[in-house]
Amino acid sequence: MANTVGEIPTGSTNTTLPQELIDSIIDVVAENGDTSFDDLKACSLTARRFRARTLCHLFLCLTARTRTRWPQFLELISESPHIPSHYTILKLVSHSRDVQRRVTATITLERVFASLVNIQVLWLHRYWGRVIAQPSLYAYVVAMPLKEVHLHFTLFRSVKEFAVFCKEALRGVRVVELEEPYLAALPEILDGSDFVAQDAPPVLRKLAVRHVKPAIVDAIAMGCIGPLRAVERLDYRGPNCLALTKFLDCRALKILVLEVVPDGGSEPLSTAGHFPCLECLTMDFGVGGGHRLLAWLIHCISSRRIGSHLKYLSFEGYLGRYSNLSPLTTFDQVMSENLAQFPALKGMTIPRGIQEIDVFKVYAPKLVEMGFISW
Repeated sequence: MANTVGEIPTGSTNTTLPQELIDSIIDVVAENGDTSFDDLKACSLTARRFRARTLCHLFLCLTARTRTRWPQFLELISESPHIPSHYTILKLVSHSRDVQRRVTATITLERVFASLVNIQVLWLHRYWGRVIAQPSLYAYVVAMPLKEVHLHFTLFRSVKEFAVFCKEALRGVRVVELEEPYLAALPEILDGSDFVAQDAPPVLRKLAVRHVKPAIVDAIAMGCIGPLRAVERLDYRGPNCLALTKFLDCRALKILVLEVVPDGGSEPLSTAGHFPCLECLTMDFGVGGGHRLLAWLIHCISSRRIGSHLKYLSFEGYLGRYSNLSPLTTFDQVMSENLAQFPALKGMTIPRGIQEIDVFKVYAPKLVEMGFISW
């Protein structure tokens, strides 16, 4: 008699495969690139014990780009009400203001949000913050067990709307990524009610702030997404504003990616930062702020602001465009004299361009000769 899939032949001492093994097999299938979806559908029809784990992968992410997808989704979940509980990632993508107006004019979005009770990762790409901020939808967003929030080119009517959204929706969130959020109005003065209390337990562990308005940088530094003191990974690419000192005051930082846009203002980098736990530092010179970053790094090294855990130091961007590369000479001198501070350092990496290699050979010959520079 033929064996059921998931069972061992009759002569074996075990009658079934362990569920953990079946789950592991399905997890491997799910990682199989372009063919994984068809393979997972086949697995879901193989045996009952394959089905639960397969559904977790088949219905992992819900991406909605237009209104036409919502009725299809509602029809699906009305026939299979167990499906929405499998979704853990929600991506809302829009390129049309009119589409969003039509969506918000119906109760469709409310019904969708009400069914998504296990969303842990929320992506808003070119979306209106006001859509999510509607009272009828906001309650569902706040109730989601969110762990990650990604806002890409998201439009907010004001800094206050942004701050309120962050304060309410980002509770318990461990990862926040902001990429060029838009503001429809001029910045206004925020009050204490717009921020999370700084003595609240720190939850945030990873923060990416890329090319945002100084007003939003200020709001984050003041606490609209909660205390920053437990952040372990920071990717900051933005203005050289005073609020930057608050970002660099996270002593738990292990990974720091830094790109500073020159703004002609003050020099907060000169006194910012103390990094006892830092393991990886990447500095991007791509927008013309390389000399400021180098001066700041030299100051951190000479004043022993970077701890002994540093393992990787990387320089990114096109170095050859700068006429004043003399800070590299100072860096070469200071770093070669203070290498004993960094017993865990494995080396430094620079871009592979010929100009960058030549620049380091001329301006940082000591580090090149010591073998600490690679490309």
